[in-house]
Amino acid sequence: MISKKSYWLAVVWFSFAGITMAQKNPLLEYSLDESKTFTIEQGKQFSVQMFVHGSVGFTAAYEISDEQIVELVNSEVVYRKSDAERKGKTGADAADKVFTFKALSPGKATITLKQSYRGEPKEERRYQIEVVE
Repeated sequence: MISKKSYWLAVVWFSFAGITMAQKNPLLEYSLDESKTFTIEQGKQFSVQMFVHGSVGFTAAYEISDEQIVELVNSEVVYRKSDAERKGKTGADAADKVFTFKALSPGKATITLKQSYRGEPKEERRYQIEVVE
């Protein structure tokens, strides 16, 4: 499973073993330094994640500055507890929403993840992506 040590931590994850699509792609590490650029080869997929907790009111969404450069190919919720641990328990749906993107063509784009709490903006993360051949 994806490391779940912190509600706000995204880890670099390069293992290609696992069950979910997110686990088959590198998970980019979030940096407060928004000038940091991630270089991705054209045709490769990569993932970013943000904490969600639907029953409490935390949701996550994304924006792409240029969909000719990068496109979303999948998003999924990866729960922090197993189905058995969540069954019959309210509030046990803490999870990470994992967004998987594909690098389409050379150029630069920004992916913005937006977390909301009960409809109000809570946190915003920007990932600068440079796609190379």
